Amino acid sequence: MNTLRKDIQKEFPEAKVVDIVSKTFGAFEVSVNGQFIHSRIESGCNPIHEQILYILRDAKAGKPIPTISKKE
Repeated sequence: MNTLRKDIQKEFPEAKVVDIVSKTFGAFEVSVNGQFIHSRIESGCNPIHEQILYILRDAKAGKPIPTISKKE
């Protein structure tokens, strides 16, 4: 997740990335413009690196922002 976090923050400083690690669960949340793109808690899976970057690029270009609901 650290590589994805760094890539997101480098290319999209306005994106919010939250990574919470605890003994019972780990959460990795990505949102832009106040809209969630990926939630590990809700989807039950890790994000796909290129898929997240692709969605963020589209969002930056003004395209609709989809939410990743499950691993594809």
